[in-house]
Amino acid sequence: MSTPTRVQVRWRAVGAGFVVTAVCALVLTPLLERAGLNLNAGPVDALSMLSILAGGFVAGRLAGRFEGMHGAIVAVLYIAVIALGGTALAEIPVAQQHGLGALGKVDSWGNFGRDFFHFVAGALGGLWATPLNERDRQRDSALLRSAATARPRPRREAMASPTDETDATDATTEIITPPSAEGREATLAATLSAPRGRKKRGN
Repeated sequence: MSTPTRVQVRWRAVGAGFVVTAVCALVLTPLLERAGLNLNAGPVDALSMLSILAGGFVAGRLAGRFEGMHGAIVAVLYIAVIALGGTALAEIPVAQQHGLGALGKVDSWGNFGRDFFHFVAGALGGLWATPLNERDRQRDSALLRSAATARPRPRREAMASPTDETDATDATTEIITPPSAEGREATLAATLSAPRGRKKRGN
């Protein structure tokens, strides 16, 4: 029975993706608009969509797992920090000069539609990184398998059978038999009859 996979958010990957989205949305997008490139798709600015798409891709690529979820989190941060924050900063001076009545009516459905497309862009950007991460995982698995098969196996000492050990012991062991009585007498007589060396006289 397989254990369920634990969902874990890698905030460093989300932070890196959000930085990419912020740089693209706050720096590159105004430069492109000044150059005359302004692509609008209904309530959504295409350049903002591309910024979120790039940030979601970076977050999913760095996360390695649950890529779509990390890209969607980048989109949520963009909506909460950049989109809503930018709108609030733009309307604060107007409210200070002319009062709250001067603020335009909030278009809830328009904002919801725009945020929905931003959310989809972030999730698609994260999913875009899924094939690349899967390829990296397969490559790492192949390297681990090749390293495991190339590892030298320990040499096993050849084990001799009990019959071989018995034969070797019998072949190398000398059988010593005690001498008989006649042999002892003959050895003693030969020792006594042997000439003794003369003692050297001292000067």
